Amino acid sequence: MVVHMIIKKSVKLEIGALSSFNGEVKTFNNTCLRVIKYQVPEVVLKFPVLHSNSMMSECLDVNLFLQQRYTGRVNYKNILHKNRDNSNEEVKLVTLDKIANSLRAYLTFCEKNNLCIYDGVLNTFSAEQKEWLPPFKFRSFIIDRIKAKEIEYSTGNLLLLHVKQFYEWVYKTGRIEKLPFDYKYVLVSKNNNKDDCDLDFLFAPEDVISTYRNTLQVQTSDLKVPKKYKSDKVKRMNEPWSLAEMTAFYGTQYMQFETRRLWADLGFQSGLRAIEVTRISDDQVVDPELSDKSVFDVDIIGKNDKERTILIPNKLMLRLFAYKNSAKRLAQITKYEPYLEVLQKHSDELAYEKKHGKPLFINQQGTRISRRSVINIISKSRAELRQKGNLILEKQHFHGSRATYATRIIKAMLMMEMPLGFIKWKVMGLLGHNSWDTTLQYYVNMARSVTYGEKLDLWISEIYKDVEERLINEKKKLKEGIEKSISEKGAEIKNANQ
Repeated sequence: MVVHMIIKKSVKLEIGALSSFNGEVKTFNNTCLRVIKYQVPEVVLKFPVLHSNSMMSECLDVNLFLQQRYTGRVNYKNILHKNRDNSNEEVKLVTLDKIANSLRAYLTFCEKNNLCIYDGVLNTFSAEQKEWLPPFKFRSFIIDRIKAKEIEYSTGNLLLLHVKQFYEWVYKTGRIEKLPFDYKYVLVSKNNNKDDCDLDFLFAPEDVISTYRNTLQVQTSDLKVPKKYKSDKVKRMNEPWSLAEMTAFYGTQYMQFETRRLWADLGFQSGLRAIEVTRISDDQVVDPELSDKSVFDVDIIGKNDKERTILIPNKLMLRLFAYKNSAKRLAQITKYEPYLEVLQKHSDELAYEKKHGKPLFINQQGTRISRRSVINIISKSRAELRQKGNLILEKQHFHGSRATYATRIIKAMLMMEMPLGFIKWKVMGLLGHNSWDTTLQYYVNMARSVTYGEKLDLWISEIYKDVEERLINEKKKLKEGIEKSISEKGAEIKNANQ
């Protein structure tokens, strides 16, 4: 019995531009292959591709779609139903990998159910007939998985979004004559928070204010999971950690290693994501004893390559500086430059390293630590506690450290009686969010309900003490600026009346 399956591989792929034939080479069986030369070469070392003996044609279509998606040659329909030119808009390899995973899941579903991905797309069909088309059967399968709590609502919609994008490309390239789904356009308010009636824009700039007041016309389709399957429950990973959870976590034997504690503290004390911990460059870490600063501004590149400034307290910076100059790290960092030299000139890996600079955190091979290494400090500590019969970390994630930071900072600013508009604007900047979404509103609600006891204040407040003092000074300067502005405005009115 032959078992068929869709396999995803990572291959070395040349996707350069301005190609031409440059002779021929003989293979081991005396056949000849033409050699292609690229005037603008670009090699991707780990490009995702799909392979299958039973669905080879479909996999080849997917692979071509992935290549054109990566190079920006894929066009989609805009809200006016015209082609939106995405030329030169390359997607990241990590995004491409997610698209490949989604399409692999779709092809696997079609293979198991003996479905052709192009069935029915040459004919006209009603809404009822759509449900029999492969992409809508896949949607029903996704909905069943969401109802069974096997995947999240957002994950299901992401899978269908990638399937939809593939069909748009298939239609655009003439492989089918009709799309299996319909477009529709809806008006969406940028401000989805119902609890914003008391929002204070006193300190918010105009571009932030407009974020809440404008509406957008958004293109969508009927190939998506209905909202009725969306759960109102906030993900556990976005919940701040309790004192008991933090105490148990830091108390494990695994977390007695200083480097791991630094990774965790950058989440709890500065609000970094796991990937952002790996991106801190060593030139951002300075000797705090040469400065009288209580908090240091550090520039990082966060999600979606968005640059932002984070705050690192004096005591944490002191420990980071000690790690930077430790004998072990100094021995490991000597391997970093040789590692760069062996990377291919046009590889994504070399471009990534040049973009983020020499990393602070290095592994034994002399290369940048991985995001997985940072995330694993939770799972390793969880396993240690589980062996002792303690299940306190069963549902916690590294992202919870960032939620803890956000909640604690919001709580501190609420206690300082800062305007809510300023709090939201400031937290958006510290966390690197483009808008005030449901998650950030959740942090505000949590901060309002949290009561910090004496034990918590003795331990937790010490962590955030320097940052809170920085916020107090910012509030003072803002107040002085407003008073000065009011005074100058009054003087202008008085002079005008004289």
